[in-house]
Amino acid sequence: MDLHRALSVVAEGAALNASGPFGLPMLEQLGALIDCDYLSYVEFEFETNRESFRADLRPIEFLPAIDEAGVALCAFNPLREKSVGGAEAPLILSDFLSAYQRRGNPFYTEVMRPYRVEHELKLFVPAPRGTSRGFTFTRGPGRDFCERDRDLLALLRPHLTRLRHRWHERFRADCLTTREHTIIRLVATGLTNRQIAAHLIISPGTVRTHLDHIYRKLDVHTRSAAVAATT
Repeated sequence: MDLHRALSVVAEGAALNASGPFGLPMLEQLGALIDCDYLSYVEFEFETNRESFRADLRPIEFLPAIDEAGVALCAFNPLREKSVGGAEAPLILSDFLSAYQRRGNPFYTEVMRPYRVEHELKLFVPAPRGTSRGFTFTRGPGRDFCERDRDLLALLRPHLTRLRHRWHERFRADCLTTREHTIIRLVATGLTNRQIAAHLIISPGTVRTHLDHIYRKLDVHTRSAAVAATT
């Protein structure tokens, strides 16, 4: 039964979705495989502290909006994307904090516990430097995530990685014009706008306009994030 459900996740993820790399139908299959109260897939930019993509399954009241104070509290989260977003193995909150230790952790006491989030499991897929791409599963009070959940996600990780790359090849890069691709390649070499303008024999203002268009198309906010989204 578990293998059949895992195959259903991969099959649903193979259906290309123009709106994002992983859509709700695939998250529904994943949520059937790994029982949880809440499941999300998020792509996050560290430089801007912003999400470039998000898909949620069963969004419910216990998921708070992270305000400025919440961002500071995130430093106490042992599963914070900036700290563990490069992990190859699935991570369970209880690996890092015991039930006793959680009571003294500000992120747990101020963000998780008031919304009855007791258990958390994260799976990250490879992402460009300065970003993270990951699935978050949460449960309220009761049973924790287990080795069965971890093993299934470890089995799925290479397939999810390939699906994310396939989506990128199909949609993200195709939305840029030839000139925009050229500018991004020059940005990736470290050139400034003025240097790019001199290289292409255009004005620095035209380079800025092209970059603004690129940011909107890729739904990013910085030069590094734009480079990451096209590599």
